[in-house]
Amino acid sequence: MLRTRHEDGWFELYAFGTERRYPADYAVFNHYLSTHPRSPFTGRMVVQRPLPDRRSTLVGRQFTRTRPDWTHEAREVAPEEFPALLETEFGIALSATDAKALVTFHKE
Repeated sequence: MLRTRHEDGWFELYAFGTERRYPADYAVFNHYLSTHPRSPFTGRMVVQRPLPDRRSTLVGRQFTRTRPDWTHEAREVAPEEFPALLETEFGIALSATDAKALVTFHKE
């Protein structure tokens, strides 16, 4: 069982069984998560980075930094800020072409 701790307790994310899995099993889940309109991962950016002193999260335009004592700061991010924020907070460096495409996509 994979659990995550939040301010108000532990929450179960998902469990692994002992039954044998095949590549096709993962392909179906991956296809759903990456293409289905009701997937939480399509149509918006979802990025998280846990570090010892904070967890940085970007969901859509909402950036949140949460500390181990559960204090947090949150703000809305303008599309022009995405490339720099992805690099400084998440360690994701985009090429100039990808950065421009990301900003353009989120301005529409």
